[in-house]
Amino acid sequence: MTNIWEDILKGEVIKSEQFEKKAKYLLDTYKCFTESDKCVPPKWIQKKKNLEYKQQFEKVERKKIGSKELSIESITRKEFMSCMNKLTLTNKNIVLKNIGNIIRKDYTALYIDILWDLMQRAPEFRNIYFEVFKLLDTQQIMEKWATIWDSYYNKKSWLPAPEILNDNEDYDEFCDFVKWKKRALASIHVWIMLYQKGILENYIINQLIKEIVNDCNIEFENIVEKQSDAAVAGVEAVEGVEAVEGVEAVEVVTSVKKVDVLLEQIIILINFTKTEQDDHFIELIKKWLPESDKIKSSTRFKLYDINEILQGKMKSVYKVRKGI
Repeated sequence: MTNIWEDILKGEVIKSEQFEKKAKYLLDTYKCFTESDKCVPPKWIQKKKNLEYKQQFEKVERKKIGSKELSIESITRKEFMSCMNKLTLTNKNIVLKNIGNIIRKDYTALYIDILWDLMQRAPEFRNIYFEVFKLLDTQQIMEKWATIWDSYYNKKSWLPAPEILNDNEDYDEFCDFVKWKKRALASIHVWIMLYQKGILENYIINQLIKEIVNDCNIEFENIVEKQSDAAVAGVEAVEGVEAVEGVEAVEVVTSVKKVDVLLEQIIILINFTKTEQDDHFIELIKKWLPESDKIKSSTRFKLYDINEILQGKMKSVYKVRKGI
């Protein structure tokens, strides 16, 4: 058989008929040069087809904007939150050890901000969360809590914001009020625990008591004043609210909500305070218990509860002094 490629290399002229004849011979003789519909295609061809198909429909990822590197603060927050989310009563020894290993002294303020938020949102775990303070620098703890207290005091955070006090049936606004109330009551427990553990100075808890009782007096005065005006106008008072109409009715309802939540905070405080700190509570009861027929029954019962707690504490002191 003539080698056509040798002829080409020698430079001999080959007619086109010779090419066609040789090509036909190769195609007919060697089936690897052809691919019929019945034969299985070579694997490399199939892989190529699959790759082309995948590339055709593969989702193109959008380029990220900004740096992919996290700041040290972000990493610190993420590590700390990861441990706090795992912290429970059963595994606290293990998790607290892990927290101790990741603590960065320069970020004590960040840790306390996170703990403050957690103790407000999940008050049932506050005793466990307090264990974390043992891992932090004592001086920085006291300085940071003093800053948090200043913000809490200046914003009068024991009172609900006006936007969540609207008297309507909007479920979202009602839900906002309930969530705020939960955080407000939890905050009082935190201040008490800080006071008991010596982190807060004595004057701070006394200041908190004074401010809450003072605001409670203001709202009580508003309720009774509006009810008295309605009585003079000949409108019958029912439950301390319905006797007032229009804009004044909204003010009364707002004051009632404030009084109720303030009294609940007072009940928490009065269960933990010492007897010598109860003077403000006693004055509140003396002033408003006789006026209880002018207020809502739910508010009235809170006054009764406070009065009962005070009487119980005074009896206990009396027994101690008498040696009973």
